[in-house]
Amino acid sequence: MKHTKTNGMKKRWISAMLTAALFVALFAGSAENIAAAAKAPSFLSKKFVVFEGREEKDDIITVDMAYLGIKNRSVNAEEIDDVKNSNEDVCACGSLFYLLETTDDGLYCVAYKAGTNKVTYKLKQGGKTYTLKTTVKVKKASKKNLPFSYVKVDGENFYKKGSYNSCELVNDDHTAKIEYKLNKGWKLKSMYTHTHYEELEKDKDAEEEGSTDIIDVGKKTSDKKIKNGQKVKLRTNLRHWNTEVFIDVVNKSGEVCHYVISFSEDD
Repeated sequence: MKHTKTNGMKKRWISAMLTAALFVALFAGSAENIAAAAKAPSFLSKKFVVFEGREEKDDIITVDMAYLGIKNRSVNAEEIDDVKNSNEDVCACGSLFYLLETTDDGLYCVAYKAGTNKVTYKLKQGGKTYTLKTTVKVKKASKKNLPFSYVKVDGENFYKKGSYNSCELVNDDHTAKIEYKLNKGWKLKSMYTHTHYEELEKDKDAEEEGSTDIIDVGKKTSDKKIKNGQKVKLRTNLRHWNTEVFIDVVNKSGEVCHYVISFSEDD
């Protein structure tokens, strides 16, 4: 009887261990899948909205550039094909990846007229190929359509000057106060900042050939959440710095406006 009891306990113990091991394996698998999914590159939204915006000053018209944000894109990602636009008469979207050597600032978008454009962007990352898709709706810049009643930098409203998608400023100060007011029907999704900069490093490829050439290598600080009315620290101490503030807002239709304020040093 004692032997039978011990054997039964062993069976129950083995069964419990197998169950636990199976649970751990399943949980670990799920965790890995979740982690992998979290790292998969994707557009910030399946639906973006941009606005026909032009700023006219001294008989010169400047393009109000819009951006389609991308998250989780690695610095080691490789573009497979050119960006595909279904309707370039509405807007033209292209890649900033090699132009600016950034990992997450997404695609640029130049709006021409009201309408819809479906965008496809394919890249390879971590040994996998990803096809990113989003829809861009271009709207006329009117009080009815625009998400903000104002966007102010240190008290000056740049939004009223036709900067409906982005604002690029040269600033030698150490901080900048960002304020905005949303129009009815819009709500904040996220507001954050980061800085692109360069560091001098040895050229690894040249070093293999016996050279000690020094090159500029692009870097980026971590995203930092900020609040409306907050003073943003401009990283003027960094080499060739470019601090960006992102205000992502969404309307009732689920369309995201990815508003970008970019600060850079005076060349």
